[in-house]
Amino acid sequence: MFRMKNLLMVAAPVVAITLIELVSTLPAAAVSFIRSFSTSGIVTNGPEGIAFDPFSGNLFLSNGDGKGQNTIYEFTTSGALINSFKISLDDVRGVDVLPNGNLLLSNSIPANEGGGLFEYTKTGLPVKSGVNLIVDPPSSDADSTVFHESTGTIFVVDDVDEKIYEFALDGKLLNTINTLAINPAFKEPEGITFDPSTGNLLIAGDNQGSRSLYELTLAGELVDVINVEEVTGLTDPEGITLDPATRTLYVAFDSDEAVGVFSLDDAPASVPEPTTGLGVLAFGAFGAGLLLKRKQKQTTI
Repeated sequence: MFRMKNLLMVAAPVVAITLIELVSTLPAAAVSFIRSFSTSGIVTNGPEGIAFDPFSGNLFLSNGDGKGQNTIYEFTTSGALINSFKISLDDVRGVDVLPNGNLLLSNSIPANEGGGLFEYTKTGLPVKSGVNLIVDPPSSDADSTVFHESTGTIFVVDDVDEKIYEFALDGKLLNTINTLAINPAFKEPEGITFDPSTGNLLIAGDNQGSRSLYELTLAGELVDVINVEEVTGLTDPEGITLDPATRTLYVAFDSDEAVGVFSLDDAPASVPEPTTGLGVLAFGAFGAGLLLKRKQKQTTI
């Protein structure tokens, strides 16, 4: 399986870069870093969680990481603030948009302090009859969550346990993925989403870990990994979400106070020579899961 970890973003003047040429009977998946926008001065202590809303085309962000962090922000995908509101939870980190249009929020504190997963409207009102789960035990630090529409289950990432838990809607624990058992070990998992085209999980690892994005199967098998710091210069990926219609990936960078925007596209088997400041990554499974052969060559420009 093809993995790409060290392709750097090109910026003028450029002396030399290393390209990797892929030889395959099928197209590879390419991830291109498009741009980032700042949330500094708007999102306090974050952003940490992020969710794309297919109903409005906007992004919902949480500030999280500490008691009293209970504000949800709505942004356009170009980075303009639309709205913000406080909710009646103490430490909201993860945010997802459910198929009914409501928000699923993870309150990242122990259950005896009010932690768990809770459904809220987009105006900040709790939905008493909605998806409201106590996930402690096993998870007393639910950093992020996603409702997987293909399986009808909920995945929760716990960075303290360094595990990913899968729950049924009635709260029954179905599966546990130990991210430290992945080779190489995946430390400090944070944000989570899924790719409908493959069903695979897409997960962010923050600056206390590998500063990378991972793709895992539902069984926890590593499909691909990419170090986003090497491409973007941003160091702390926390939240991750996907617009499946446009294949646009949005990553919340916490201590960087920014949101990174990436494109997931089908690409030719060989990586074109970059001519702009965009970081173009080719890695075969992040959205495609292809078996590839690889050949490395040095090119000077």
